[in-house]
Amino acid sequence: MTSAPFPPSILTRITARPPPRSSTRSAPPLRSCIGCAARIPISTAARDYQLTIARRFEIDPEGPPPALDLILLGMGPDGHTASLFPASPALKERRRWVVRNHAARLGADRITLTAPMLNQGRDLQLLVTGADKAETLKAVLEGPADPERLPVQLIAPTSGRLRWLLDRAAAADLKAGA
Repeated sequence: MTSAPFPPSILTRITARPPPRSSTRSAPPLRSCIGCAARIPISTAARDYQLTIARRFEIDPEGPPPALDLILLGMGPDGHTASLFPASPALKERRRWVVRNHAARLGADRITLTAPMLNQGRDLQLLVTGADKAETLKAVLEGPADPERLPVQLIAPTSGRLRWLLDRAAAADLKAGA
């Protein structure tokens, strides 16, 4: 097993190098870890991350994922969350907690927590800001279920709660009281 020189809480956004439109560029603590992951294959880093989580929680890495107390997520204009992108392989993952996932739109591989892991969270908060997300947010909350196209729809805590944090611009297209 590869030992990571950084806490697992910052490993959910690892790419070999940050794409130009990535929020990674605005997060100095994450940027400093990008090079760390480049030393080992991303699939190996994903496996190691799952093993690290299991060790920290003192649970079986092949069993159900642990419940994290707080998970803060965002939603992209395409309906992605974490690094769960539309039509990507990780959307179908039901067993592993952490996987390598290809973001075709970005031409990059990422490590992401999977829906089964995220949905174990006790308090999930989903932040959505900006007018560029209004149409997608309406489709997510008021349209039919289509998680292959809108991966954020996979976020449905099994026993925790989900809170949507929206600004006026993102919520502009929603029905009143929705």
